[in-house]
Amino acid sequence: MEISGNVLTNGVKGFNAAKKQMAEASHTIATSSTQSSNGGVAVSANELTNAVIDLLVSENAAKANAKSIETGSETIGTLLDIKA
Repeated sequence: MEISGNVLTNGVKGFNAAKKQMAEASHTIATSSTQSSNGGVAVSANELTNAVIDLLVSENAAKANAKSIETGSETIGTLLDIKA
């Protein structure tokens, strides 16, 4: 059972890390302004592109970790059914 516990713990940690990365990337995108003529802070196209890529990577990481949590939970359920 110790291995399954670690799978769930690692899945949750990974999901939370992906959520944090997603929030940071979203913040960068939301607060960016590509036009500095209106007084906004100019963000380079490269920075904006990197933020979008980070957002997509974190989305995929969150999905993978959610699947890991789901699989770990199903495995524990199966083991309990077998034991019962």
